[in-house]
Amino acid sequence: MAWITEITSKVKENDCLNLRVKFTEGPKTFEKEYLVDFFNPNIEWLKRQISLEIKKLQDITSFEQMVSLGVIDSTQAPEPAPTAAEIARQEYGKNILKFNRMRRAIDMGVKTSTDTDVVTLKDKLKADYKPEYLDLF
Repeated sequence: MAWITEITSKVKENDCLNLRVKFTEGPKTFEKEYLVDFFNPNIEWLKRQISLEIKKLQDITSFEQMVSLGVIDSTQAPEPAPTAAEIARQEYGKNILKFNRMRRAIDMGVKTSTDTDVVTLKDKLKADYKPEYLDLF
């Protein structure tokens, strides 16, 4: 069954318009007020608000059907293990941070750009680079 909506009243006070909308689906009925107090309101705004309310009502009805009376198992499902791609991305991000710290040490004169660990990490970053990693920099 579909929800039927109807504007049942409109009252203007000062610079505000108070609209009362009735929602009906079979025997279920309730009313909700919408306060319009902004510049340039239009009917599309009201339609969107009503659509959002109907979506919420449908979601609640779906959820209600999933819930049963009784004891609730409150244990949470374990987090899914990260994929190999996610692990590789995280590792690449860590290596970028490490390389940036090395560059600061080079700028301070503590390390040189020819140190083995600097060259090795730079080569690893080059070899493992993927275009989707660009946002990690």
